[in-house]
Amino acid sequence: MTAFPARPRRSLGMAVLAFRDTPLLPRLIAALMDVGFEVKPFTEAGAALAFVLDHGPGRLVVVADADLAGVMNGIDLSTVLAERLPALPIVLADHFDGTLAPNVVCLDKPWTLHKLTEQVLKVAAGRVAKG
Repeated sequence: MTAFPARPRRSLGMAVLAFRDTPLLPRLIAALMDVGFEVKPFTEAGAALAFVLDHGPGRLVVVADADLAGVMNGIDLSTVLAERLPALPIVLADHFDGTLAPNVVCLDKPWTLHKLTEQVLKVAAGRVAKG
């Protein structure tokens, strides 16, 4: 098991998760909290979309799984958010062959919790550096 850095003293912002409810979800939440994010999980893309649009990009990072059930999946969520909030950093935790907006980063499966957490830290650092 890979160790993550000690929890920072201040919050890095909020990670909005749009993931299926699987045994991995609590571990992903814990990993992101361990590196300093507040975490708001959603198992439906529509609910995640409404939350993000209500809160604006601010200190948010979105992490989406492409395989969400329902009318909207993680790719749809990423596309809509990238169009409406082009400064919002988004990590799509799945393979995608299409064209992505500049604020969307794709992390191909299989990924580890460590790699996903590193990618979220990286896009959050870019968000802080940009503004």
